[in-house]
Amino acid sequence: MKIVFINRYFWPDESATSQLLSDLAFHLVDHGHVVTVITGKYGYHSGSQEFKEEETKRGVRILRTGGNPKGRVTILQKIWDYLGFYGSALPHFKKESKTADWVICLTDPPMLSVYTAWFGRKGARQASWCMDIFPEIGSLHSGNPVVRGVGSILAKARNQSFKQMNKLIVLGEDMGSFCQQLGVPLSKIEVVHNWALQTGDSSTKENGDREIDLKSQLKISNRFTVGYSGNLGRVHEPGTFVKAVAATPLDWEGQYLFFSGGRNLETIKESIPEERSHLVHYKNPQPRELLSQSLRIPDVHWFSLFPHFTPLVFPSKFAGILGAARPVIFVGKAESEIGRLIQDHDCGVVVAPGDGEGFFKAAETLRVNQPLRTAMGAQAYALYQSMFTREISLSRWISLLQTDHH
Repeated sequence: MKIVFINRYFWPDESATSQLLSDLAFHLVDHGHVVTVITGKYGYHSGSQEFKEEETKRGVRILRTGGNPKGRVTILQKIWDYLGFYGSALPHFKKESKTADWVICLTDPPMLSVYTAWFGRKGARQASWCMDIFPEIGSLHSGNPVVRGVGSILAKARNQSFKQMNKLIVLGEDMGSFCQQLGVPLSKIEVVHNWALQTGDSSTKENGDREIDLKSQLKISNRFTVGYSGNLGRVHEPGTFVKAVAATPLDWEGQYLFFSGGRNLETIKESIPEERSHLVHYKNPQPRELLSQSLRIPDVHWFSLFPHFTPLVFPSKFAGILGAARPVIFVGKAESEIGRLIQDHDCGVVVAPGDGEGFFKAAETLRVNQPLRTAMGAQAYALYQSMFTREISLSRWISLLQTDHH
């Protein structure tokens, strides 16, 4: 089969969507398929690097176009970046889709499903791989009635495009249920979980030695560590962590550590008072080849999700934490899919948003009770092996593309 993907990021960019799409595209080529990716010329941190307009990597033909070399800091810059990609990608998209068996869009830039439905060859099968649900995310971010009004109009076009897709690939059950409520038939919805992005077996002695080396290189102390790894963006609730730090004794025999970036990380930095700053440490996000080691530096991981974003995203960092065999403190809805998985598999603690004392209590319990920590870590790794490995998800992709093609 010839399969065409369109997404703003692809190899060698290191954003999560780029790495996931790259894994899938290379895997499809390894299984005898012809793959073309239409993507942007610039990386996630625009302006830092411009990639070749056309090249082949591991058998995948890559066509790059559009993008804003000046960056994507302001809303206007982001909109200009989106429009530039839509326009400049169109000739490639029309040409490549003419001979494609499958045309698959991701969700960056937003509304790519509408773009695909409008401009993709009608004879090709179409799928949308939903990394998030837009415009609801944008509308919920903004209290502006004009933005919400525009979002409502865009949602109608998006809903129609979703219904036109042959397949809608969602990241979890909550997202699938949301799409059903939009009127998408259940027969078109496929749940394929994003896989852990780290490479190698986290449990091997070699990775353990490398973890010690990385810890030394980054000058991280051997104190008990509660870590956060990955983007801390607008969908991730920061206030509960700030309250947890406020509830933490100044002489606590532990520390909080971030391998992170993002808008709400800045919110956290600005909210931690000087007298408590020694409790929280910040490091740059680590490249993919070091993820197996950096994810194992914390004894416990945490991440959060605003309740109203629960059906709209499924953070891939969850799979990474499970793959590192670490317990997780999740700040979010207990009845969400992530909350249910954590509770059902006893691999961590769910804390209600706003309950800073509960967050600290969970961290302290795991600090003093190493057997519990070890048991939860083992349960986390078992859940990873049953649902979130690269092999499971990529095999699922192969199966659904081949089955639905015939």
